[in-house]
Amino acid sequence: MMNRRKFLQMSTAGVAAGAVGLGLPGTASAQTGAPPGTVGAPIRSYSGTDLDNWEMVLGDGLWTASGQAPPAVSDLAASHYGSHSTLSANVWQRGVMAHNINFRRIIDDEALNNVHVGSCEFRLPYLPEVGGWPNNAQTIEGGLFIWDGAGKRKDIGVGFQWLLNPWMADQGDIRYWHRKQAGAWKTGGYLAPDMQWHTIEFVVDPTRNSGTVKIDGVQISTHWVAENKDGWGTETAARLQMELISMWPGDNATAPSHQTEFRNWSWDWYTPA
Repeated sequence: MMNRRKFLQMSTAGVAAGAVGLGLPGTASAQTGAPPGTVGAPIRSYSGTDLDNWEMVLGDGLWTASGQAPPAVSDLAASHYGSHSTLSANVWQRGVMAHNINFRRIIDDEALNNVHVGSCEFRLPYLPEVGGWPNNAQTIEGGLFIWDGAGKRKDIGVGFQWLLNPWMADQGDIRYWHRKQAGAWKTGGYLAPDMQWHTIEFVVDPTRNSGTVKIDGVQISTHWVAENKDGWGTETAARLQMELISMWPGDNATAPSHQTEFRNWSWDWYTPA
């Protein structure tokens, strides 16, 4: 049987040279740099030590147990400390699964003409475990996407998910967003749950319809996604987003909260070669 402490090596069409397993947990943070196929220094740079002034919305990873009101924005929280931010989901420990999405959005037609490199550090402040209370976890997620509302009306980019539910046999799997196939999420690597800081990095090149995801500097399996979004606007809007989903409660009246810390995000725009 495969040792789950080793990182999986997967293959996917989303990585030209094949996917590479992740390094050991707790490795040093990666340094974001200019990706191949770009010219010169960044033409724009955005960064912060926490997620203050990001937008917060309720995502679609939701569940409601019998007798409970559906999840709402009031089940989410974002606290900013200067050195880092703590995002929370299911803050009232109700019988719901709540999805907290925080994102930085830039509305600009030029977003489709540049290569984007976004990164952020994240950390669990506790270890998910069976019966864990008051905090436990379903996922940590994130992505970098560009909404082409004025043209093809497609949301394009890449996303990842770290599966953390301790009741699931595939806890620790790193997944990539693959909307066009059944199941949506596909396994691209493995990272044992820990309380270390890790760095997620996204590269999105809308001029070549390509994208990559790295964790702690090592590329994982990924997939370029372009999908329709009903009811979205006519603007061109790029967004860097960090997310978490609280634990699935089944039909229980209560469920744990989920918290994740984020810090030191950056987002650079480059001219394609």
